[in-house]
Amino acid sequence: MGPKKRCRIRQKTVDSPPDKKIKPFLDSEKAIIDPEFANSFANIALKLLNTEDKKSSVVSPYSICMALVVAGTGASGQTQKEILETAFGGVELAEITNMFEATFDHLTDVLIANAVFFDVLSLA
Repeated sequence: MGPKKRCRIRQKTVDSPPDKKIKPFLDSEKAIIDPEFANSFANIALKLLNTEDKKSSVVSPYSICMALVVAGTGASGQTQKEILETAFGGVELAEITNMFEATFDHLTDVLIANAVFFDVLSLA
């Protein structure tokens, strides 16, 4: 085995996020977003995490649900029915789309912070 390699990751300090206020949901929007539907996001993430073999995982329930909506929109017949039943408890596609539109308006500004950690010594 060769010499040990070291990895150094530069860190960048980010100023505090801009002073943009998050728009509160309107009463009409709150009525559109069913709490059971919102809880399905968390349930999907938990199911996915439980399928992993104790690995480190990061799951975005919103992104996964959006991907399932796209898959459900592109599917038809029995396939579409099974996707919607499994992911969203059989809620109609039009209703799901309305709920995502109501939440999407509040997610136009995204702040991302991420990092990757790995053991360079194990790569040697």
